[in-house]
Amino acid sequence: MAAQRKPILILCLTLLCNVLLLSRVGAEPTTQPTAAAPPAPLAHHVVIISIDGCRPDVLLRANAPTIRDLMKRGSFTFWARTTDIAITLPSHTSMMTGVPPEIHGILVNEEKPGDPIPYPKVPTLFEVAKARGYTTALFSTKRKFDTLARPGSIDWSFIARESTSPDDLGIATKAADAIRQHQPGVTMVHLGNCDIVGHTVGWGSPAQIAAVEQADTAISKVIQAIHDATMDDDTLIIVTSDHGGAGLQHGANDMRSRYIPWIAVGPSVRKNFDITLSRDLYPRTEDTFATACYFLAIPIPSHVVGHPILQIVQGRELLTPVSARH
Repeated sequence: MAAQRKPILILCLTLLCNVLLLSRVGAEPTTQPTAAAPPAPLAHHVVIISIDGCRPDVLLRANAPTIRDLMKRGSFTFWARTTDIAITLPSHTSMMTGVPPEIHGILVNEEKPGDPIPYPKVPTLFEVAKARGYTTALFSTKRKFDTLARPGSIDWSFIARESTSPDDLGIATKAADAIRQHQPGVTMVHLGNCDIVGHTVGWGSPAQIAAVEQADTAISKVIQAIHDATMDDDTLIIVTSDHGGAGLQHGANDMRSRYIPWIAVGPSVRKNFDITLSRDLYPRTEDTFATACYFLAIPIPSHVVGHPILQIVQGRELLTPVSARH
């Protein structure tokens, strides 16, 4: 009789355990997996300053105290490269879109009178920043920079109405005023006189060195405005160029045109750091776009060729290439 009751007892215990387990599961709240939080921006402002036609060795020969102070405060290289064709509008468009000219489609260097303004085939930094809630500003000494100002993408701007203007100090003053008044999220300042003097007098001439020194004074106005707006600890500053040159010209198939300076200063940026310590890193002008996106926590679009220069960030591993180009 006891042997017959044993299977029944086991069955009852099993049913009781199942009931208790089900009641426990039902009592616990159901939790949904949470999405990963987006990365926090390292900076809330980016200021990109381009000295048009500034070959690195010419900059090194100039008396440029503002730029040298930025080097001490940040990371730099004089071995960055611009686009293969190394001319102003295509190269600046690559700088501000993160892709080479064959992708963004701006292959000419001048607007044609009467023709509609050509805009890039891909979004500019201004456009992706606006989509993430940042405000934008553009200041240029050359009229053709209208190409980068697709309607609706720029909040504050001044672009010279003449073909070119040597007034670097004037354009820097306008940029400085906008920074003080509005604190834009993304600002580009284009200084064109170095290129103008290169074409008229020559690359590396005393007159061009003087033009670089004038650009340094112009940059000091922008830096002072960042300080006045209490943006020092929240701004990534990148000082660079679009191409170099030799004689009175610049362009493809001439390495004197291809090398450009690239200097970055801002929160979390290594100080007094030569980027070429990372021997496998070859920065390109397209990396300016990607680095700005990284610091602002803007997702980098999949079509972008440029990479953020992560080696400038404090705490990153230097000897393992993150953005390597061979």
